[in-house]
Amino acid sequence: QKAAFEAGAVKSMCKLLKGTYETLPPATETKFWSPSSEADHIPVDASPVSKLGDPGQHPLLVHRIRVRENSLRALGALGTFKEDYRKAIVDQDMIQYIKESLQQHPRRPGQSSDPPAALGGDGGTASELGDNPTPVIVAACYAIRMVSRSVNFLRTSLMDSGVAVPLHKLLRHP
Repeated sequence: QKAAFEAGAVKSMCKLLKGTYETLPPATETKFWSPSSEADHIPVDASPVSKLGDPGQHPLLVHRIRVRENSLRALGALGTFKEDYRKAIVDQDMIQYIKESLQQHPRRPGQSSDPPAALGGDGGTASELGDNPTPVIVAACYAIRMVSRSVNFLRTSLMDSGVAVPLHKLLRHP
């Protein structure tokens, strides 16, 4: 932990976690490989047989969800034993990002807590930030648990940011 902290791992992990809450670039349609340079003779959208289903999630979104999970785990591991390391995490304003990672349908940190109309409960569409799968939620719980080992941060930063509400909702999470 000391070596990682001195190497600037807290700042790196915080930057990675913040990057997972940025807007995605528009999806580009993939082009099929062709042995010839002119692919005009192969119509891509000519036949529905040539498609294997819906396009799925944006590949960058899938990557960002994995980065979100692993950066939360790393922040939790860094804040395990020393108060100074937990203070560095709190000083980077990570509590709001960890709080949003506790929710299945996250929003950008700082937005209102009203659910978006597009989500509409259990059967809604995925948001542009992606839905947090269970491993991300577990990693966020671990990070909150490690930061809350400090009574000072528990009373101030965690309670002021309203972490108790998503934690209470997680008591009924499947």
